[in-house]
Amino acid sequence: MIAVYLLPFYLLLNIWILVMFLRWIGITIPPLRSLIFRIPFTIVFLFCTVSMGIAFFLPVGELQKYLKYLGNIWIGVDIFTLLVIVPLGVIRLIAFLVRKRNGHSFKESRKSFRKTILYRFTGLLVTGIVIGSTVYGVYHGRDIQINHYEVDINKDGGSIDSLNAVLIGDIHMGYNVGVNHVQQMVDKINALDPDIILVAGDIFDNEYEALDDPEQLIAILKTMQAKYGVYSVYGNHDIQEKILAGFTFSQEAEKAADERMDAFIEEVGWHHLRDQVEVVADSFTIIGRADEERPGRGIDERADIEELMEEVDQTKPVIVLDHEPKELKEQAMAGVDLCLNGHVHDGQVLPGKYLMKLLWLNSCGYKQIGYMHSIVTSGVGIWGPPMRVGTDSEICQITINFQ
Repeated sequence: MIAVYLLPFYLLLNIWILVMFLRWIGITIPPLRSLIFRIPFTIVFLFCTVSMGIAFFLPVGELQKYLKYLGNIWIGVDIFTLLVIVPLGVIRLIAFLVRKRNGHSFKESRKSFRKTILYRFTGLLVTGIVIGSTVYGVYHGRDIQINHYEVDINKDGGSIDSLNAVLIGDIHMGYNVGVNHVQQMVDKINALDPDIILVAGDIFDNEYEALDDPEQLIAILKTMQAKYGVYSVYGNHDIQEKILAGFTFSQEAEKAADERMDAFIEEVGWHHLRDQVEVVADSFTIIGRADEERPGRGIDERADIEELMEEVDQTKPVIVLDHEPKELKEQAMAGVDLCLNGHVHDGQVLPGKYLMKLLWLNSCGYKQIGYMHSIVTSGVGIWGPPMRVGTDSEICQITINFQ
């Protein structure tokens, strides 16, 4: 429902951006004041603005996918525009207030500013930054990085002294992430020669129909190689429901994964855990938790970590795989040795990175909480705007030493 509440602000923002751009381009390049330019430009601009809404009501198909992708990019354009014009607007306001103290009216100051070279340069700067950030963000979001971590767990791992683990999360297969991105991910994971692969939820992006080629995606994911296999949990987006601009809508029906999602995971061959405990190679334990927000089919409320730990031999290393890094203190107090999460995307686009640091105990990367090691991945995929600025799409390689 958040998308519905934000809709009026989104439309007003885009209309304001359109008016300001036409005014700037008309002053900077006088020939473009003509209706021959303004009418087509306005039509294209407004089409991009409402493309997400049009796609929401279209039947499933290639046109819908294209319009949703275009709409997601346009949201990114709006974000970058706001990030540039807000500080510039503050600077301009200060300048106008200073001029007003010197006897100039606000109207005179605004007219005077529009006649200056500075006005033309400011508009050019804003346009350049927005276009540059969008192009860079889309390109960088598709480039998956490898980040390395090493942790020591002071427990006996039996026959295993060290574990080469790979953590991925937030793949978000759907409108933004397709075959090419998943193939790149799998190639980079296999190159790391992992002992085990751990998937921290948000495998899908809500709508199964958004997958560009389910059979090919299954074939690619089947090629992931790991000595002890692939373990996965679901996240809050592994639920079949309509989305608009990345946001979902409330519904009376049970919020559960599409049965095709379950069949997809089963065919790929992952060990999928939903509030379940599994001992691997008689050496360490993995607890896979149901998502805190949307636990899924057959689970009204997920089990407490204390309840799950009752099933565990705590003399062996205990690894928790949980989508959201929401109960880190509780899991540390319960005796968990290593907690692996996703969900936050490291904010995905600046300044979200810094906002997330205020909202989460660990928003990305490594943090020690008591005796527990916490690693939160920024995610291998993308949510909402198909771009990253100031953050990385990543695969985490974790060397786990048992002592």
